[in-house]
Amino acid sequence: MASSHVAERPHERRGENLYPCRLTQEFGDFTMTLDVPEGVWNPTPHGVALGHALLDLDFAGEHVLELGTGCGIHAILLARQGARRLTLTEIEAPIIDNARHNLVRNGIDVEVEGLVCDWTAVPGASHAGDAIWDTVVTNPPFAKSGKRYRRYFIDMLILDAHKLVRPGGRLVFVQSSMADIPRSLRM
Repeated sequence: MASSHVAERPHERRGENLYPCRLTQEFGDFTMTLDVPEGVWNPTPHGVALGHALLDLDFAGEHVLELGTGCGIHAILLARQGARRLTLTEIEAPIIDNARHNLVRNGIDVEVEGLVCDWTAVPGASHAGDAIWDTVVTNPPFAKSGKRYRRYFIDMLILDAHKLVRPGGRLVFVQSSMADIPRSLRM
């Protein structure tokens, strides 16, 4: 059972999940502490669900790409599940720096590369079938996509995964049941 405790919540904004805080999050017998800066999403129920799903997967020796690392909650779990190298993407360098801080705060020592980019245009994506990542992990922004069509990023992710994942690799993501899961499975 996941539990979360917010230790500090200086100025929560109505209707947003972007306030700065320090929180603890439990995953099985592991409790992590996360510093979440202003403007970065606090872990959502979908993000926590993805975290629990990651605990059931083995990433031993893998080079994993996380699209939109946020506070680093999934990066921490990926490393604990054996990933040898993480490539973390975010739209601003300070967010990646904070994710690195949270990795260290939680005793994680893994090779980390940070890429400042929109996750729809990742440097290293390949059309030639020679992608460099074993697994791609993400909690896509389907809730606040800025698009009228809420499946926009989910569809793009599924259709373009071959540019990011090595042949035989994995795409691991979470989505809301309101975003047509059967359609995702058919794609």
